[in-house]
Amino acid sequence: MPVYIDLSKIKKNLKLDGKAQAFLTNTVAKHMDKYVPMDKGNLRTNVNLTLNTITYEMPYAHAQYVGFTTGPVTHYTTPGTGPYWDKRMLSQDKETIKKELVNYMTRGGY
Repeated sequence: MPVYIDLSKIKKNLKLDGKAQAFLTNTVAKHMDKYVPMDKGNLRTNVNLTLNTITYEMPYAHAQYVGFTTGPVTHYTTPGTGPYWDKRMLSQDKETIKKELVNYMTRGGY
């Protein structure tokens, strides 16, 4: 089951559109990558980005995201990764993402 991370509410609150939306989605995906569990890399590399969503496409994505398959997932192979990686990323990288977005918008990138 895929995992969908919806950014539309954030973008609506920030009144973003077009290139700024795409920049934010790509920036969030880039920062989130280091929090997504990785063994062989399939979960991290099978991701689909639209203007408002980041979707991890692997069949086991949902189980990894919630930390539960037929029992709790107790071993993530890469340090710092684990369930609810979007929330993990926001707790650590939110201010950096804000700065990157402000820099992008103030230098006229959109």
